[in-house]
Amino acid sequence: MTYHYDKLMFALFKADKYFDVMNSFQKLKTDQERVIFTLNIMWENGLIPYAINKTKNAKDSERLRKEGNNIYVTRNSNNVSCITALNLYTKSISMAPYPSLELALAYANRSVVLYILGLYSECIQDIDRALALNYPDDLKGKLFIRKTQCLIALGKPTMGGMIKKTEHWISEMTLSPNKSKIEDKLDGLRWKIEQGNIQCSPVRSEESEIPLPVIKSCNIEIPCASDAVVLKYDKQYGRHVVAARNIDAGEVLVVEKPYSLLLTQQMRLTHCSNCVKICWATIPCKNCSYTLYCSEQCRDIEWKKYHDVECDIITIMVLCGFRDSDFYSLRLAVLAVKEAGNIKQLRTMLRKVDESDDPRTMGFSS
Repeated sequence: MTYHYDKLMFALFKADKYFDVMNSFQKLKTDQERVIFTLNIMWENGLIPYAINKTKNAKDSERLRKEGNNIYVTRNSNNVSCITALNLYTKSISMAPYPSLELALAYANRSVVLYILGLYSECIQDIDRALALNYPDDLKGKLFIRKTQCLIALGKPTMGGMIKKTEHWISEMTLSPNKSKIEDKLDGLRWKIEQGNIQCSPVRSEESEIPLPVIKSCNIEIPCASDAVVLKYDKQYGRHVVAARNIDAGEVLVVEKPYSLLLTQQMRLTHCSNCVKICWATIPCKNCSYTLYCSEQCRDIEWKKYHDVECDIITIMVLCGFRDSDFYSLRLAVLAVKEAGNIKQLRTMLRKVDESDDPRTMGFSS
């Protein structure tokens, strides 16, 4: 929104209204009055942002997938080109309507790059996602060959009768000019399995998550803290905590999860929007083309927390140039309203918080 702010300031200075507007603004008492006042000023100067919501679109998905294909085909055996192609396929996935052929094709193409990068488990995930959608029968043989290769690399070559499934779908490739090559590749994989000539490739696995420490006895007044500390206030230090008892060396005093979090726009293609973990095989929101997730579980969790509200406007905010802090403000507002029950109850709750004049507990919501 910096662009719109700069234009507004320029318009006010040009009309010699800047100081009058600022004086009027400073006299306002509530945020609601300030918002209404600002919107009216923007309207008067023709600066209300206009953007058409960029919804999922099959043609855009196809275009991005073909761009990924061009990068992949012309790659010079380096991971940089593969990552570029991977990101384009992920963008294609995010733009594809759900469910659709475009989504299936994008998953299948991304699985190729994941295999090249040695991300075999993620490759299998994308293959299964493509097969669960309307993926063409005459192309399924290629996916099953790739899945068999991944299972061999993972040391699970006979899992789920993959050879028989692969044979079946190769037989369905009646019009494919590459059918004989794929059959030869399957013969090579079958021979490798029968001979026991399987050497598991190094698998890139995620680092195991370190569990959060547990506080043995929680603080009544500060739920995230131990009862080993107590909240105090004085003029010298302001609000602070002090020891309430002897504290053992290494004893955990505070474990606090964030009230909310936000993935920056630069990381949205490679990290889960909900848990912010790195994920190379993300899945999209079923409605918008912006958020991506590591699993259906994370997608459902974020939908219930706030994405059901932000989903319809988040892409418009991106097009209007909103900053990450603006997105975060929206999420905080949605969470607070849901926590309170409705906007009216939230206002009542905040009014009570603001009425507190005890410097030790000022700002406490409960």
